[in-house]
Amino acid sequence: MSASAPAAARPTGECAIACALGGAVFELRPGATQEIRLSTPEDKVRLMDTLFGLCPARPGELSLFGRDAATFAPAERLALNRRLAAVGPEGGLISNLKVWENLVLPACWTSRTGPSPFEAEARALFDELGLDAALAGRLPGRLTGFERKAVAFIRGLLMRPDVMVFDSLLEHLSETERQRAARFGDLFRARCMRGAILRVEVARAGAGNHA
Repeated sequence: MSASAPAAARPTGECAIACALGGAVFELRPGATQEIRLSTPEDKVRLMDTLFGLCPARPGELSLFGRDAATFAPAERLALNRRLAAVGPEGGLISNLKVWENLVLPACWTSRTGPSPFEAEARALFDELGLDAALAGRLPGRLTGFERKAVAFIRGLLMRPDVMVFDSLLEHLSETERQRAARFGDLFRARCMRGAILRVEVARAGAGNHA
């Protein structure tokens, strides 16, 4: 974040996200990885809510895939969220749906197909991340913090997003779990080569630990 940053989010060239919120000024290009460290948890919440349409963007604050986010109609904004995926500090799973339902329902909604195209890939990702297949039948409340984040990552990856957002990914993880989480970026790159990765942290939390 620079004192010379523009007052409005005007992307230069090909850009997935251009942001000019008060606490976060950055551009994220396809295939790139960008880390943003914000001063306060409130700044982080505002950024995440604005990115995913939970908080309306003011003109000039946020550009998504070359267009000012303030200009999107509600239906357009909802459709655009198919191009974004996030792994939150607690995973961000729907608590009253089993893990398998959390995984396949968003992917089915995005692709307008049944669950069968995603079953083999989801099971392969479970294996690659060392997750017990029995987790698929559990509710998120019975998972560890790492397991919730891993399931949320798989859920997002199945949707083939253009941008994967890791929100405080390493928070509340042991050193061993952090090493396992380090695979998320590699798996995303292997399946979404032109996809961009945005890492969002609060400055005081976990400096120097990246996944």
